[in-house]
Amino acid sequence: MHQRFPIITYQRLALILMLFVVTYFATRFSATVVANHRLDAREAALALHVKELEATNQSLKQDLEYDNSRAYAEYAARNQLGLMMPGDHVIRVAAQAAVEAPPTPTPALAPPPARSTAPTWRRWWYLFAQSGS
Repeated sequence: MHQRFPIITYQRLALILMLFVVTYFATRFSATVVANHRLDAREAALALHVKELEATNQSLKQDLEYDNSRAYAEYAARNQLGLMMPGDHVIRVAAQAAVEAPPTPTPALAPPPARSTAPTWRRWWYLFAQSGS
């Protein structure tokens, strides 16, 4: 009798089962590595965003500190409200009228050249002959 199917022994069965287990764990491990890589990239992007927000926060703190200072209050009172300190004197400068300069004479336009009665080809010939020499 001829055997059509090979007999599966315990050793072969254990080998096949071990291949499935190794394949399963390799797949899970590679998925974990990819997920960790994505999380690292996101962490780096968020860290950069945090640094940008900290810089903006520092700038806003400096602006707030200046806005609460006496120097800004004085600047706003003088320039925006038109107030002045005791002892200050207002000096108003009147706009000086523009001195009119005499008009520049416009050059007179030359009269157009007299129309030649020569045929067009002769005028072209004259033009090229004149420019060549």
